[in-house]
Amino acid sequence: MEVCALLQRARTARGQPGPDLTTVRRALRGATRKRARVETRGRKAKMTIVKLRALDAARRRLIQRAEGEREVHIQDVMKAARVTDVAPSTVSKHFSEHLGVHWRAPRAEPLRTKEDMAERVDMCTKWKRLPNDFFTDRVDAIIDNKVFQIPMYARAKAHARKSRVRGHLRTRGEGLQKHFTKPKGNKHRVNPGATVNVAAAIVKGKIRVWHYLPKRWCGSAACDLYSKVLAPSLRRNHPEKASFRVVEDNDPTGYKCNKAIECKPRP
Repeated sequence: MEVCALLQRARTARGQPGPDLTTVRRALRGATRKRARVETRGRKAKMTIVKLRALDAARRRLIQRAEGEREVHIQDVMKAARVTDVAPSTVSKHFSEHLGVHWRAPRAEPLRTKEDMAERVDMCTKWKRLPNDFFTDRVDAIIDNKVFQIPMYARAKAHARKSRVRGHLRTRGEGLQKHFTKPKGNKHRVNPGATVNVAAAIVKGKIRVWHYLPKRWCGSAACDLYSKVLAPSLRRNHPEKASFRVVEDNDPTGYKCNKAIECKPRP
């Protein structure tokens, strides 16, 4: 009230009407602008709440249609929602800040038994004591077998597409919903119809061996792989060495049987 009286006195001396008490109190509180007034200063915002809701609805609709078999990206969502006057980075920013939608990998946890975990701990305990250059400079080859599935019918192809999806635009709470998950490799198995078994070996930092194995994997097949495929590659890439150190798959059927051990590369 004292401030209002001083302003009234100063304005009266200049022949001007003074402010009322309510205006002075609003000015002292900093509430000098109307709350319902729309901001008109600065560049107009292109992303509105209406557009954001339309984008989120399009995101859910596209992911539901994909059924976990395809990836849905920001550009796909913008095209489906018909929002093309906003940059993809702006859409991603608003998804993150207002909806909690990020690019997250599908939730799938591999199934491991207690024995598997104990074996992993023992192996890592031994390997962590090795020098840093053991696998890069002291190991001549790293060999492993990989079975590639060849889907031959509709259900197997759909299962393969779901397994290849790398991520979804989703919130944290949507992780276990139907169209945001992918099948677990060991639990939700589907007969693909055909498979191919490949033996690959890394020598000097590159894949030097890529050999298609026969249908029956056994000691004889491993012996042929050692003597006819792996040994020539090692001698060709390491001509200065007389013996080789190979890290291989822990497969008792092929690599650890007596017949395969006898056929391992020798000088």
